[in-house]
Amino acid sequence: MHKVLSLLWIIAVFGFSSDVNAQTPTPFDGTYAFVSSTKLNDTYFRTGANGMGRCADLPKVSRLIIANGIARYNTLRGTVNSFGELTMRAVLSPTIRGSSPGVEIMTSGRIDGNGTVHARRMTYYCRYDLVWQKNG
Repeated sequence: MHKVLSLLWIIAVFGFSSDVNAQTPTPFDGTYAFVSSTKLNDTYFRTGANGMGRCADLPKVSRLIIANGIARYNTLRGTVNSFGELTMRAVLSPTIRGSSPGVEIMTSGRIDGNGTVHARRMTYYCRYDLVWQKNG
């Protein structure tokens, strides 16, 4: 299973890099200062002896940078389309002993006409709403 996930990750990386080369500047390009985050759920259900898990507070969220339609913050990378729709993804490394394929983080949202980004960050268990504001 781990080999299959590794192979899929390699395919995704090469597919993503070909998309990067095809991007052109957009009106949404620029630097966005982080404004706020809101944790949407404190706990989640999981199987096993400890039936409930806790969603952590987010670590420091960096500024959002968009260049030629390519968006990035912290470890997430993605794209912004011509309508200001943002889609980003990252897969964090598996645990030390390889007992897990890693954790996928998705962020999707929209940039409004005032340069404000409203996005939702999701992992398998936890959800957060994020806001950035375009500089200048």
